[in-house]
Amino acid sequence: MRVCYRRAMNVNIRWVRVSGLLAVAGLMGAGASAGVGGAARRASEGVSGKAGQVAIVQGVKVSAEELAAGLMEAAGGVVLQERVIDTMLAARLAGRPITPAMIEAERAELLREVGAAADQQGGGGDEALRTITRVREARGLGPKRFEALLARNAGLRALVSEGVVIGEPEVAAGFMVAHGPKAVVRLASFSTLGDSKAFRDEVVKAAGDGRPSGGLEVQGDGATVGEEATTVQANAVRSLAFAVAAVAKSTDASATIGGKIEPLSTVDERYPRAIRTAIDGLGVGMLSDVLALDRGFAVVLIEEKRAASGAVIEGVRGDIERQLRRRQERLAMDKLARSMLAEAQVMVTDSSLAWSWGTIK
Repeated sequence: MRVCYRRAMNVNIRWVRVSGLLAVAGLMGAGASAGVGGAARRASEGVSGKAGQVAIVQGVKVSAEELAAGLMEAAGGVVLQERVIDTMLAARLAGRPITPAMIEAERAELLREVGAAADQQGGGGDEALRTITRVREARGLGPKRFEALLARNAGLRALVSEGVVIGEPEVAAGFMVAHGPKAVVRLASFSTLGDSKAFRDEVVKAAGDGRPSGGLEVQGDGATVGEEATTVQANAVRSLAFAVAAVAKSTDASATIGGKIEPLSTVDERYPRAIRTAIDGLGVGMLSDVLALDRGFAVVLIEEKRAASGAVIEGVRGDIERQLRRRQERLAMDKLARSMLAEAQVMVTDSSLAWSWGTIK
């Protein structure tokens, strides 16, 4: 049972990673050249070879028109966002084509990054494919939208790539993030101070040790086997208490997996300084105080501290530079897509679509 539980947790950690990789795509979903409308028409016209008929229920034919209003309300706003980006992107590209090679490069990069995450968590290539499939299903990225997503990302990357420059300071920092010491933690976030304090108190009470900061870490060679066993058991109980409470109360994206996030480096500036500083000062099994963030509050639990990998920067420079470039490109792509949405002049004339569009504006 323990192995199965750990495997499930690893899959969910990769789910969070893939969701991040598809963040830009979450703003869009149709191809820059074909457009959402054309893809949707081809899909509906291809069913049973009869234009307009999309299903048969208990022998009764169902037409696309009958489903149109409901589909518009359910997902029309998202699809319209995609169409807006399509139009704006085509104008920015000014005739430059999105080639099959560019699309395949996007596919290969996604598989490579998810595969790397799978390897870190003990999975493999097949598990990476399954993880991508699960995220696609959760986001409604069927065959047409997924292929179009890759095309759009290729177009956005073509527009921003020349403006991304990676210098030596960035490489040095990236090396420390990737190969320096790391902490395995659970994280819970909250919008109010009261909620975060209540959560922390609940974890301490459920763990049953009454020690606000954990306090059960045994260090040095003088620890007996019995002490070490007690420490491991106490840390496991506290970790479980944190996970259960996080699922119920945390507002962080990791809540569904008990607050478990990827091993992080305390020099990784993608995480708030308050969290990184707290981790530096805590030992394994220790629970942080309530941490004030720019937006809200957080509590972290240290599950493990890992030493540096021992890699030499010159031996991994190419990988570090590529990872940094891809990360900066994703940020630039997201910024560009959002600016396109903000600049576009959109008039919605269908009431069902207007309702959906209003919920995401």
